[in-house]
Amino acid sequence: MKNLLPAIFILLAILGFSCDTAETPVDDRKLSLTVEDVSCVEAWIKLKAENLALPAMVNIAANSTQAKQIILTKNDTLLIIDSLQSSTTYSFQAVTGEIQSQMVSARTMDTTSHDFTWQTFEFGEHSSSNLRDIAIIDENNIWAVGEIYMKDSLGQPDPHAYNAVHWDGLSWELKKLLFYTICGQTSLSSYPAKAIHAFNENDIWIAGGGRQLARISGTVQMDKSCLPFSMSINKLWGTSSNNLYAVGNEGTIAHYNGSPSAVGWQKIESGTNLDIYDIWGDYNEQTGEYEILAVAAKLLHSADRDILKIAKNGVEKIDETGIDWSLRGIWFK
Repeated sequence: MKNLLPAIFILLAILGFSCDTAETPVDDRKLSLTVEDVSCVEAWIKLKAENLALPAMVNIAANSTQAKQIILTKNDTLLIIDSLQSSTTYSFQAVTGEIQSQMVSARTMDTTSHDFTWQTFEFGEHSSSNLRDIAIIDENNIWAVGEIYMKDSLGQPDPHAYNAVHWDGLSWELKKLLFYTICGQTSLSSYPAKAIHAFNENDIWIAGGGRQLARISGTVQMDKSCLPFSMSINKLWGTSSNNLYAVGNEGTIAHYNGSPSAVGWQKIESGTNLDIYDIWGDYNEQTGEYEILAVAAKLLHSADRDILKIAKNGVEKIDETGIDWSLRGIWFK
C-alpha cells in the first residue's frame, strides 16, 4: 500500500496540471464606435462590428440613456443620433447582448458659437438682372453666373448682359463670357448663363441657356463649344472633365467622357419627360462608387416630380412617396 502512494500523488499532480492548462475559448466579438462629426443637436457616429453574428440588435446609449436601436446587417454603418442638446458633452456606447463597445465622447456645438457677419452685394442697374448658379472654389475665388444688365459709358442701358461675376477676396468683377450665338455658326455673344461647375480653379465649366458651353482657367476663358444635340441645360455636375453630366428640360441627361470629338457627349435615357432641374453626386466609401441623384418636375404647371438615380447601367426612379410638392434642387453628403 505504501508503494502505491507516490504513484497516486503523481497521477493527481498530472490531473491538476491538465486542468490548470486547459485553454479557455476567447470571445473575439467586438463593437467599436468612432465619432465622425457633430452639429448643435446631432452626432454622426460610425459603428463597426467584428466577428459578430449578423443581423444583430444593437442599442446606442447617450449618457447611459438609450438614444437609438438598430438592426445591424453589415459590419460597419454610419449612425445619426439626433434630438441632442446643444453645448453638451455626451458619452456614447453600443451594446448588443454581452458585447459592449468602448465609450466615446463628443460635445455638441453651441447655437451661439458662430458669429456670422453678413455682407450684401447687388448687381445690375436695369432690366431683370439675376444670378442662377454659384461655384465656391475657396473664400477668395467665387463665381456666380446669370444675366447682369449694366449701363454703358454714356449712362444708357446696355442691352448686352454680363453673364458672370467673380470674387477674388477683395472685390467683385463683372465678366462677359462668350458663347456661340447659334451652334454651328461663328457668331458669338455674352449669352445669359444658366449653370456652373468647378473642378478646380483652372477647370471651370459654364452652361448657357441652351446647349452652349464655355470653359475657364483661372479667370480667362479658354474654350467654347456646343453639345452635338438639342438640349436646354439647367445644371452641371461631375467628378472630372472626363466624367461630366448635364441635365435639362424635357428629361434630358447628357454625359461627357472627355473626348474632344462629337462622340464625347452622349445622351442618357432618363425615363421622364419632366424638366430636370438639378443633379448632385457624392462618393460612397462603403460601395466604392459615386451615387448620383437628380430631381425633375414641372414647376408652376403641376405637382409631378421624379427623383432619378443615375448609374452605369442606366437611370432608375426612386420612390418619392411622402413628397407632395414639386422639387427644384438636391444636395446630399
